[in-house]
This record gives sequence, C-alpha cells and structure tokens, in this order.
Amino acid sequence: MRILVHGLVGTNLGGIETFLLNMNEAMSDECIFDYVIEENKCMHEARIHKKGGKIYYITSRRKNVKQHLRDLKKLYREHKEEYEAIYFNLSSASWILPPLIGKYMGYRMVVHSHNAMLIDANSSLFYKAVNCVNRFLLGHMKFTRLTCSDLASKFLFGDGKSIKIYNGINVEQYKFSPEIRFHIREKYHIAQEAFVIGVTGRLAYQKNPLFSIEIFNEILKDRPDSFLFMIGDGKLRQEVIGLTRKYHIEEHVILTGNIQNVNEYLNVFDVFMLPSRHEGLGIALIEAQANGLPCVTSKDVVPVEAKVSDRVEFVKLEKTSHEWANIILSMNQNMKREEGYYLMKNSLYNIQIESKKLENILIGKFK
Repeated sequence: MRILVHGLVGTNLGGIETFLLNMNEAMSDECIFDYVIEENKCMHEARIHKKGGKIYYITSRRKNVKQHLRDLKKLYREHKEEYEAIYFNLSSASWILPPLIGKYMGYRMVVHSHNAMLIDANSSLFYKAVNCVNRFLLGHMKFTRLTCSDLASKFLFGDGKSIKIYNGINVEQYKFSPEIRFHIREKYHIAQEAFVIGVTGRLAYQKNPLFSIEIFNEILKDRPDSFLFMIGDGKLRQEVIGLTRKYHIEEHVILTGNIQNVNEYLNVFDVFMLPSRHEGLGIALIEAQANGLPCVTSKDVVPVEAKVSDRVEFVKLEKTSHEWANIILSMNQNMKREEGYYLMKNSLYNIQIESKKLENILIGKFK
C-alpha cells in the first residue's frame, strides 16, 4: 500500500524529516511513502526513490495560497485510487486545510503531532487564535491521531485521544565507534583529549542556538581546550557567527551546516547539549543516548519520555549560562559509551518495533 505523506521539508533534515525517512526505510515493502513537497527541490530524493517512493511538487502556500490549494485538490482528485490514507505530520495547527480537504474527498486521515509549542515566539495574536480554533477542530474530527509525547498530544489535539508513536531510530547506526571518533577529530585538527560539546538541530529560535554559544563561552573559561560542534543550519546562522566573534571564540566553534552523517559526528562529542525552548519529543536526544553520551537538556520543555538513560540531566532554562556550563563540566564521562547502544536496543525507541506499529496503523491493520 502506498501512503501519501505531508510534512517533509525538501531543504531540511530536521526531526520530522529524519523520523519519516528512517521509519519508512524500516517498514516492509508493502508500505511505501510518497511525499507532497512545497518546494521544487528535495535533498532527500535519493533516499525516497531507493525505497520506491514518489515526490509530488506543488506550489508553496507562502508564495501563492490559491494555487497551492488548486494543486492540492488536483493531486488528491487524480490519485484517489492510489492512496487509501493521507498521513499528515504537523508542528502546529496553523494550517489544517489539507487534512480538511482530504477528509472531505473521502480519504482516511492520519494526523501526527510532532511539537509541543508554537515555533515562533513572536507569533501574532491572529496566528495564536487560528491555532486555538484549529486545535479544537483537530481534537474533535474523526480521524486517527498520533503523537510523539503527551505534551505534543495536548498541544495539537487538546483532550482528544491519540496513539503514542515513539520516535524510533536505527540503533545500529548510533553505536559508539572509537575509530570514527579518532578520524573526525583528526579531520578538524582536534586533540583526542580535548573536551567537545555537541549540539544538533536547526539554527532557529526553537533550538536556542545563541544560548548554546553563551553556555560554551562559560565552559571555555574553565576548559580552554574545549570545542563546540553545531550541526545544522537555519535563519540564526549569522547571529551565531556574530556572537562567536563577539566573544572571540570562533576558532573553537565548528558550524558544519546540514550533513547526512550526524550519527558519525556524535562519536566526536563528550557531552550532548539540547537547551531547546520547546520540543515535541527531542529525537536528537534519543540519538545521543544511543551513542552513550551524557546529555544536558531543558527541564519542563523536553518531554520526560525522551529520557532512556540515567545520563540525562534536565536543567531549567531560567538557569544562567554559567550554571548550565558547570553542570555540563560535572557530567561523568568515564562510563562506557557502548552501554547506550544496548540500552536503546531494548527500548521502545528501537525503530524495528515502532516502524511495524506505525505501518499497521497506516495500512489499517492496527488493533
């Protein structure tokens, strides 16, 4: 069965993109994802085609909302016989016309919540009101509701019931490798005994990258042999660069941009940091734990479901950068990194377990 999927951004490799691509690759050949993408290019094309999937490019609603809706209706109408279900992956309830149109046209609808707060802190009152109304609709319409955490379910569906899908990862890919650690550190001319902190995710407000720089600046005062890897890209890139120059620490901060082999770079780190302002789950935290990394993340922001290892420390965002730095410097780095692999392999975040559950839901076999 083929599933028509919304939510993958062709120019980004964030949490939702990682989740969708990895999940479908772990599913049987009976379940193929075909994607609706609002750009005219897709960096994930090779992976999608390798699995047998298709890509439908439509006009971006930000460029021309009327043409976007015309493209969508035409796509739904012309391919009605090919797809029994449409699978929507949402970070907010700001735009729910596609699910409404799909339901009206007779498709079985599956809506998945991946976030727990509005992404933009400067959202207008109108935007917030639209989200509030649409959340009510999503919480009361008849369709299958999925979520990555209790917080994400409450945010998108209110009191509407949902099925929890753990953001499974391919655990084998995240097993700690001392060989890869050595070679990547050599590539960047970083001493093997140096202290390396890692951050992965978009350079955007949600991920709080400027605070990451503030924290690292404090760490450098205590550990001048430290380096910070920031993996990802986004609108705040120039502000991040500007802050590193302000503190004269640019030689210690490595911005990799978007890369495909994040799993390999985790081996380089000694501590993983995720000071997000909000997260639906925080799949990057799951990946870091699978690599055996000590992790420091935001308390009351990152859901408790994301903690699998006892090496995760939750810290309130109200704490100062100095306080965050002290906690990071105190993390125990002497434990065996390989333990993370075995812990995750036997958890609900093993993709072999959750991909089968999601597949059964999408093809209508879930009980």
